[in-house]
Amino acid sequence: MQGRRAASILAITAIGIAGCGGSPGRTSSATSSTTSSSPITSVPSAVKVSVVPCPIPPSSYPSDYVSAPYSSQTPPATFTLPIALSPLPNSAALFGTVFPLSASASYLIAPSTSHCQSSFASADGGMVMTATVGADGSQGVEMVLRPGGAGPSADLACPYIPAVQAADEAFRGGFASCSRPSGEVVQQIPTGVTNLYAAAVWVPPGVSDPTFNLGPGIGTDPILALFTASVTPPMSANGQVIACRLAPSARDVCDSSLRLFLTTESEVGQHVGSASVASMELALSTFVSSH
Repeated sequence: MQGRRAASILAITAIGIAGCGGSPGRTSSATSSTTSSSPITSVPSAVKVSVVPCPIPPSSYPSDYVSAPYSSQTPPATFTLPIALSPLPNSAALFGTVFPLSASASYLIAPSTSHCQSSFASADGGMVMTATVGADGSQGVEMVLRPGGAGPSADLACPYIPAVQAADEAFRGGFASCSRPSGEVVQQIPTGVTNLYAAAVWVPPGVSDPTFNLGPGIGTDPILALFTASVTPPMSANGQVIACRLAPSARDVCDSSLRLFLTTESEVGQHVGSASVASMELALSTFVSSH
């Protein structure tokens, strides 16, 4: 990813049944047979799903700044979804890739008909997964795990998270570019942890935001996105994002995709407690369902 802004983007219980105690005075079988039992309610369980590879294509220019040579790796064949995300929406699939120098695979939920490709910027560590749908690629899901470089990392969430904007302004000496269209809806999602932030974003159909620009034109479908960031005052910020541009009828795919990113892929999700993650998931799903 190059320039002052990051490259444009598209734009997770067991039931315990108490047995009869073995203490003296245990109820006889005749007596216990008359004891009524409560009905057992089924609960969701984690589901192991197949992983569709989202490969990083070999570079056409091995000495290029963006893609120096590397050894491609295949993601695991299966992945166990978090309970809250099981099962996948019927029209969705789980895509995976292993970025160079990464200790584990990265995952993305997108429509099952997607063409998925990952990119790795070896010089500055940029890592992106992009799953597009349709001939023109105007629909799809894109996840930026690393924009690449200190500047793009600070720029990425600048228009959407005030603390990131403050850090970016300090980093760039007051010349940060943090504007966004007025038609967008942005909701801050509390993380419960100092200097960790998240914001959900809705871009209405027909609204042009240069941050989200996958495929030709601005598309006729809305965009749902989740930005996360860690901030080290006064002038350091590391942003990540996932953006989903699909028809409103596929809102369940966007919801699952954004929540998987929050719980398993984002750095923020890995550094807040489970109770905070659950609260953030609820706030995120509520935001998605209302737009």
